[in-house]
Amino acid sequence: MAWKLPSPAKKKRIETKDKAEAARLKKDGYLQKKLKSGRIVLEKKFAKWELFQEEVRVFLEALGFQDTESGHSSWLGRYQIDVVGGIEGTFLVFECKSSHDPKLSKTLTKEINVFAGKKIEIEKAIREKYGAKYNEVKFVLALEDVHPTEDDIKTARENDIYLWGSSYLKTGKDLFTIIGPLTAHYVLKELGVSPKTIRDEEGGADYKVPSFCVTVGEQKIYSFFLPAEKLLNLVYVFRLQPGNEDAYQRFISKKRILGTGGITQFIDSGRFFKTSVVCSFERQIKFDPKPTGLLLSSKDVEFGILSIPKLYGTVWIIDGQHRIYGYAGVNPEMRKTNIGVVAYQEVDKRQQARDFIDINQKQKPVDPNTLWDLLSQTDPYSTEGAITKIAKELNNKKGIFKGKVLIPGKSFHAKRSSYPLKLSNICLSLSDRRLVDFNVRDNLYKTTSDVRDDNRYPDSVIEHSVNVLDEYFLLLWEIAEKVPDWRKGFILNNNGFNVFLRVLAEILKFQSGNWSKQEAKKILTGPIESYFEAGYEDLSDIRTFTSNEAGRAKEALDIIKRINEKNETFARDFIKEAERRERLAYEKSDPYQILKDLESNLRQFIENKLSQATDHWWKQRIPKDVQEKAELKLEKSQSPWPWVKAEDKYPIAYIDFPDYAKIILRADNRRHLFPEIKSDAPIESIVTKLKELEDIRNKIAHSRPITVQESTTLRLYTTQILQTINPHSEPS
Repeated sequence: MAWKLPSPAKKKRIETKDKAEAARLKKDGYLQKKLKSGRIVLEKKFAKWELFQEEVRVFLEALGFQDTESGHSSWLGRYQIDVVGGIEGTFLVFECKSSHDPKLSKTLTKEINVFAGKKIEIEKAIREKYGAKYNEVKFVLALEDVHPTEDDIKTARENDIYLWGSSYLKTGKDLFTIIGPLTAHYVLKELGVSPKTIRDEEGGADYKVPSFCVTVGEQKIYSFFLPAEKLLNLVYVFRLQPGNEDAYQRFISKKRILGTGGITQFIDSGRFFKTSVVCSFERQIKFDPKPTGLLLSSKDVEFGILSIPKLYGTVWIIDGQHRIYGYAGVNPEMRKTNIGVVAYQEVDKRQQARDFIDINQKQKPVDPNTLWDLLSQTDPYSTEGAITKIAKELNNKKGIFKGKVLIPGKSFHAKRSSYPLKLSNICLSLSDRRLVDFNVRDNLYKTTSDVRDDNRYPDSVIEHSVNVLDEYFLLLWEIAEKVPDWRKGFILNNNGFNVFLRVLAEILKFQSGNWSKQEAKKILTGPIESYFEAGYEDLSDIRTFTSNEAGRAKEALDIIKRINEKNETFARDFIKEAERRERLAYEKSDPYQILKDLESNLRQFIENKLSQATDHWWKQRIPKDVQEKAELKLEKSQSPWPWVKAEDKYPIAYIDFPDYAKIILRADNRRHLFPEIKSDAPIESIVTKLKELEDIRNKIAHSRPITVQESTTLRLYTTQILQTINPHSEPS
């Protein structure tokens, strides 16, 4: 079962006897509909930004909040308040800001400061209006398609104002469809409200369950079973508050829980999960050991009664959130199912995050963006932690990458597509190139006076790397001025970032690790301009081509070679090594092996047949021009065939592909090469096929890709030629 959230009304209807109030409402866009028993009835269709306020109010009402008001009917003291509502002693005051509001200030910090200036008078008005009903007030700035900067977040925090980013309400609604009104306790938890007491038929202050307690080192681990309905009251995992660095869990997938074949259907069918969920107690629990006689002989294992405080949202889920939430929508009887739990007492968020990584790396894959995001928290002084910090700073810095990187829990656009770059792609690209490794020379790592043995990556090192990356990609952006499609189409694209980072690695080596934007501009401008112009029509194909590691490597090599053509000392060793590796990989391909088989058989066929005619077959039966070219290449060890080794001293190994046709067509060679063939047609067919294969042969010899049609032609013609020259064997 999925909980349903009501849709907000698209019109606001107000009835009043106060003519002055009616006049004021008319100025605000309300239309008088009629008089009803002396009351004035007014209506107004909500604008888009007003609908956002209504969405917030409806959301609060669905969670069980009371005294909810919004829009022009909501006043506290001198101030009209966008949305208000209270629950169990806590009152929330909302200021709503939407990108659709024509009066929206360009500076969000200004809006925050104005809101903060109203707090004292608003709190006083709440006490006067509601008395002792509410003992705590929380102020929230809710945003719709408005994206706070780091300064905005800092200002809000300093003024004790909470931010609901653009995705907060949507994710809150999704959570409501899964667990219903329990969502209220998640919202309150996010706002720093003390947990509310769970009141049920059993009464009492604690859930009491039989449990094992295992001591591992200094850590106590508890293993027990608890009914799903009770566990749902206790657990908590949310990570929507801007600037919340402690949270690490991935977002809840509504589809995974409620969709066809999802977890809820799985449970409703009578099945259950056989693995335990992993949690951490945020409040102090009590364990009362019970005697077991000889059943437990180890002092590190005890059995007893575990007392868990009955407080909403005080058990943090480290792993297994989807399994737990799957029970929220099942029938009441199934919610009584016992769930296995392994829990720790007072494990800090960093250790929880490490456990989360360990569990999920060894089981089901987790979003790599989440795992990289964790590394800046769990291991901030490692190379990987530094890489994550660099990627996050690129997203925050006022530069080309600002607001362009999808970071789990820190991105507030409505759509993931708003972010052309992913945190994991940036981090993996930096890691694979070892661009931040302090053990590698001539990369982004720059030793500063702040570097210590216990912290190789202080803020100054991070800042240097961020500045270089921003300057480099801004330079590429500037070079693409005449072909702007390359900017968002490839430069600010996961594949393009990886490709151009490979180029940067060679630039830094060329500059001996001392980055200079001006020097980079000199060597890049011409080659990159020509690359952009040459590939303009093929941009879509290039994006597809670079969607895998091999494609990205080849594209980067093409760019690096263009730069090398302008400056032959640039990346010379890299190009040589890349071509060697490329050739080794290509030599394993089917087209290469087929061509090698064809050429080797042709050479052996000519040598065997002509040597039977004369011992001096090379001088007497090979055309003079073919001899001279082959002998010159033998002298220089320049075989046209990649598989010919330098120690091969036979000149026939150095003839060109078209030369086979010349040798075959020589009049005195025909009867010795093809004594059993009386007609010229089969021989001419071989020559024709060899000529048609020349272009394909050239592509293969230079490690260039061939089409499917060319591959088919090569395979077919090779089979036919080899069957003609040696009818008793098959090509290998």
